[in-house]
Amino acid sequence: MLALLLSPALLAPIGVRGLIAAGLLYLLAVLGLPAPAAAQEVNLLTNGGFESGTFDGWTRGSAADGIHPVIKRDGGAHSGDAWLWCRFADPCARSAGVMASAGASYTLRLWLKPFDNGNHGAVRLRYGGEVVRQSVSSSWTNGIWQQVTLTYTAPAAKVIEVELVGGYYTEVGFDDVSLVEVAAPTPTPTPVPPRSVSLTATVGAEPGMVELAVSDNHQGYMYSYQRRTAWGSWTTIGYTSVRTFTATRLAAGDHCFRVVSDAITTPQQCVTVVQGYTGGAAGSGGSSSPAPSSSPAPSAPPPGGGGGGYIPAPTCGAPAGSGIGERLAAMIVCAINMQSIIALALPVVGALGALAVVLTVGPNWAFAQLRKILDAIR
Repeated sequence: MLALLLSPALLAPIGVRGLIAAGLLYLLAVLGLPAPAAAQEVNLLTNGGFESGTFDGWTRGSAADGIHPVIKRDGGAHSGDAWLWCRFADPCARSAGVMASAGASYTLRLWLKPFDNGNHGAVRLRYGGEVVRQSVSSSWTNGIWQQVTLTYTAPAAKVIEVELVGGYYTEVGFDDVSLVEVAAPTPTPTPVPPRSVSLTATVGAEPGMVELAVSDNHQGYMYSYQRRTAWGSWTTIGYTSVRTFTATRLAAGDHCFRVVSDAITTPQQCVTVVQGYTGGAAGSGGSSSPAPSSSPAPSAPPPGGGGGGYIPAPTCGAPAGSGIGERLAAMIVCAINMQSIIALALPVVGALGALAVVLTVGPNWAFAQLRKILDAIR
């Protein structure tokens, strides 16, 4: 049985949605639950069809010619048994006031039937005592029941009233009067298109320049402008919310660019730069300032120099064949005569050497050598 119900021959005419709806109704019937009722409008007026036979919910008006409005049950109603008849009364009847909600919309609907060609008949909607909407008899058709609809949105919480007016020597029937609060329409969300980002690259007017432009149908994003290196990797040359960027200092040849923004990466755009940048290192991007000039390489030190700038060879020294003490003294004398800062450090080295000699050969010999040093200084 289930296979028969799910056969394509039966599903095709009703569709999947129809099948689901039928299944829900069947389930409600099995469980004994009532089917969901359609939302019903609530009439805010009491006795809008005058079926009570009285003016309950209304204030009866007085006719100028002494013939007062009456509620009839003569088979002439639009619906039900009763209807309101009036002539030459302003108003024939006024409804009890209804407190409106600020910002809410209200719709007045009623059926009326003019019996002759008189004038000044009217239906009025009052808000806070002022007439804000009305329909007059000049727009009605004699001899038939016709519906009149008036709608108003209340700016603030004030009382709304309905007035039914009979014209000069004009007989008018009223029936099925209702005032309902209209639910605010559910706003239809504006569909947001998926984000689309693209990049264009054009050779600029200056040598080694490429102009980049981003097209984006959304707002408020950052863009990482990237250039492909000679090794095939990508390097960022700019990061900004601005949708234009200028890549500068490019060498002659082919250059490819792309933009990364959040999870979107544009296809690469490649251009050929015919006239490359000649002011220095190429490919820095985003700046047209020339590359900093290079300082000349330092000249090689002469033979015998050290690694960090050489010390001139001393022109003084102990004679050949001198002993260790004499050579040490000669070094100290040369250090004193030298003007170089580095050379001035040699006495310290000499002092340390002298201390080492004292500890090695004994103090007597060291003192003898010291006398020779002092005589040489004098």
